[in-house]
Amino acid sequence: GNRPTSLNRTGRKHELQRITNENQRMLKSINDVQPVYNHKKWEDHYKRSEGHLKNCCAYPVITRMIKSASSPSVMTHMAPDGYATGGSGGFSAGGSPTATQGEEDNQKYVLKEGLRIGEKYYLLEMATDGRTLNVSAYDGDTKTSLELIIKEKVHRALYRDCNGDYAQIAAKLRVDGNRLVMDVPLSTVA
Repeated sequence: GNRPTSLNRTGRKHELQRITNENQRMLKSINDVQPVYNHKKWEDHYKRSEGHLKNCCAYPVITRMIKSASSPSVMTHMAPDGYATGGSGGFSAGGSPTATQGEEDNQKYVLKEGLRIGEKYYLLEMATDGRTLNVSAYDGDTKTSLELIIKEKVHRALYRDCNGDYAQIAAKLRVDGNRLVMDVPLSTVA
């Protein structure tokens, strides 16, 4: 075996080494790059979405009462003690008709939250036109709502007593039979 030595051997070795290094560099970068679609993240997001959906279905946000489920809001009888309970037509203590549908648009919501009143959980909404305070408590189980209208004088007194915190005013609510009522000191009514 006297074979002639290749003149190109070292050049080929260098080229093969360069190709090997380039392949290793590419393999490392492929392994380091995060995939565009990550199935783990998808599954986690799906589980979170499922949890949110269950919460939304169990405790829906009611922004507007369904007219058939709530008491009529066109003409409400105003009791002389400063409150009105949802009922059939009537006039306020002053003799003028109570809030009509057109006036309802001037209402500003001051509180929307879930609240336990007695044994039940209600979605509570409080809205005011700057004078009277309209309180609506929706019972998701029975799909009914209880409504209470608090006259301006009592509303202002409650607002003062609770330093403008409608959550504190809401804490004074209770249900008596199928009526929404509020206990207030006699000084606010007198």
